[in-house]
Amino acid sequence: MTKDSLYGCLADPTKVEHESLDELRTLAMTYPYSATCVYLYLYKAATESDVCFSVELGRFAPLLPSRAKLFHQVAPFVGGKIYEQALIVEATEETTDSFAVIEEFLSEMKAAGADLPDEITYTHSMVPDYLDRGGVVSFASSLSQKNSESSAAVFSQFTSPSVGAFYESLDEKTETMDVNEINVEDSLFTETLAKIYIKQGHYEKALRIVKSLSLKFPEKSLYFADQIRFLEKIIKNNKQE
Repeated sequence: MTKDSLYGCLADPTKVEHESLDELRTLAMTYPYSATCVYLYLYKAATESDVCFSVELGRFAPLLPSRAKLFHQVAPFVGGKIYEQALIVEATEETTDSFAVIEEFLSEMKAAGADLPDEITYTHSMVPDYLDRGGVVSFASSLSQKNSESSAAVFSQFTSPSVGAFYESLDEKTETMDVNEINVEDSLFTETLAKIYIKQGHYEKALRIVKSLSLKFPEKSLYFADQIRFLEKIIKNNKQE
């Protein structure tokens, strides 16, 4: 179809009768969001009483900006069927969602004789503990232990003096570490340490770590620059207080 014939069909829909249905179907499939191509294809399918018209109408009609125009044009060819189909399309647009599609699929499967359960039941055997082997305690079993520690106890242990002394020693090593000696794995560990210092309120220590990482990895300078500005602002505000 040429551009002129396309414009001619749009100006006078009766000219569509002289065009090939397959040609218009190809246009609609290629440009599904072109209301012109979709309209002409559906009009042609209706005028030829194509057996796929009802299916194609439900498929392409939601893409049309105005289905009323199509209704008035094809009503003489399909009669009251087009009105019923239009109502179905409207209802489908408002109510169809992923869950409705799934429910429809399951209903069709049951109608075909498939043995489907009415509800899904979960058992412990369905979720095996892959880590529970070789003496390793799995996460699921650790949660079920009666004497498991509470989150508050874990936090208190994390912030205990012994743990604090451990991070103090790490901080001393970080301060004396040459920037060129920091590799990728160390950088991840060191950045984690900086985040821990931030949570503990040791902003100056965290700032020294972030600056060393920024020098080591200039390609991430923008990323570290934001953290540096953030820490410097906090340190400045704390000093003013």
